[in-house]
Amino acid sequence: MRSSFALAIMAGSLALLSGCGPSAAELQEKTLSTLNTIADTWDGGPDFKTTATDAYGNPLVATVSKGLLNRDLELRSHGPDGLPKNSDDLVVHRHKPHGESTVHKEIEKASESVGLGGVRGIVQGAKEALHGKGNAPAAKQ
Repeated sequence: MRSSFALAIMAGSLALLSGCGPSAAELQEKTLSTLNTIADTWDGGPDFKTTATDAYGNPLVATVSKGLLNRDLELRSHGPDGLPKNSDDLVVHRHKPHGESTVHKEIEKASESVGLGGVRGIVQGAKEALHGKGNAPAAKQ
């Protein structure tokens, strides 16, 4: 009886020393896997909502921002301490084109402006050549 009691005490002590449950590295890997899996479901839209939680039981936080060519998703776990934006946070990013770029429109406007200005300059130059500088009729605005 005495030996089984001693054995139970040693087993209990060993369990306490070795810890119960997943290790910090396992929890981190599980959270990273969850972040990537959830981020992969994003369709590139302006809003992204999720009710998923990390391995620590904290809700994931999603932020979508719009850049010049892409929408950017930041999906964040606040880590084991649950505090936002510190060194134990885990974050994944996704980028998808939004198709709403004004770059092409701005290029078109600029090229039209340059083109019209160039044509006006050519026409005015031709008039001056025909009528003499200062005698040419002014270009229409």
